[in-house]
Amino acid sequence: MSVTGRSRYFPVDYQYYLSSWIYKCIAGGDREFANFLHEQGYRMGHRKFKLFNFSLIDLRPYLLHKYRGVFELQGSFVSFEFGCALPDIAAPLIKGIFRDATAGLGDKINRVDFVVSHIELLPEPGFCEVMDYRVQSLCLVTRAPQGDERHGQYLFPGDETYTHRLEENLMNKYQTVGRALAVAGANEYLPSITAEVGQDYREKKIRLKPFTPQQTDIKGGSEFECRINAPVEVQKVVWGVGLGEKGSMGCGWVEMR
Repeated sequence: MSVTGRSRYFPVDYQYYLSSWIYKCIAGGDREFANFLHEQGYRMGHRKFKLFNFSLIDLRPYLLHKYRGVFELQGSFVSFEFGCALPDIAAPLIKGIFRDATAGLGDKINRVDFVVSHIELLPEPGFCEVMDYRVQSLCLVTRAPQGDERHGQYLFPGDETYTHRLEENLMNKYQTVGRALAVAGANEYLPSITAEVGQDYREKKIRLKPFTPQQTDIKGGSEFECRINAPVEVQKVVWGVGLGEKGSMGCGWVEMR
């Protein structure tokens, strides 16, 4: 995307704004489907999945003004990658981008205008049953309150139940994709999924829905290695929508090692 306009200050916590723009692009191709995806999503029990994800935005070159919580863009072009697990998501998004090829991302004070100048379909990598990934963005894994706790807890690599909950979340995503594609036996087939999570990670926090009554901060580990041992069909889900919770907010984006 090419930078337009004069403003060059971009919020550090931009994930909510980018996610909202993606919904807008999907609505440009199919408004009814976009409303379904935003309001309901694909269900697996009481859980809801949007089944899309996006990478960190490559803003280089930039200056970080940490005290203000903004990037100062030094170049004229930024880029990001988008992934999804279902063709129903990809088709209206691509159409929507061409119909509404501009984006204003940020808040009322720090906002940058862009125009979509290039779209490239990346080739699908070769998949096998053991894949090594690097989790680039915040990977959200939580657990319910226990004992006298009033709130659920954020988990990090190395926590006792982290790996199990990561595997459980991936299993639910895989079954949800199977149900959405009407794959026979999707509810009954439980593939073997084993995750090995590296202990060298960076703790990260991002703010969702800033400057709204729903503003909330989420925390998780990022920039760590993860090996997934699972059938190829499961690996495709990892590649498309990442690991952990809130993929539609850009959490858990992975790159292949």
